[in-house]
Amino acid sequence: MTLVILKKRSEFVRVAKVRNTVRRDTIWVQCLQNEFSGVSQFRVGFTASKKVGNAICRNRSKRRMRELARLFLSDILSDFPEFKGDFVFIAVPTTISCNYETLNQDFKSAVRRCIKRSTPASNDKS
Repeated sequence: MTLVILKKRSEFVRVAKVRNTVRRDTIWVQCLQNEFSGVSQFRVGFTASKKVGNAICRNRSKRRMRELARLFLSDILSDFPEFKGDFVFIAVPTTISCNYETLNQDFKSAVRRCIKRSTPASNDKS
């Protein structure tokens, strides 16, 4: 699956302003529900601050998050067909050092929780 990537700073800031952030030990996820007209149902962005480490560590953490998004994001979103929006995945220092299975579980649970928080229909049910 090909991901549509957020590239401009303004897109990242728009997602962050909503303050819908789910934090896990190995990854943070921000999402914004919106009705943009595009080919894709969702767009994604990846970021890692200098707190994560040097450039090699930051790039490695973003590669790990990109691969998880490529493999699992469309499967997760198939459970939420009404969701259209943007995701920003933020690396933390443990993103690099954790094993793949832990990162995978945190990724999936954080994305699901973030979508549930941002979808109005699911907010009415809880």
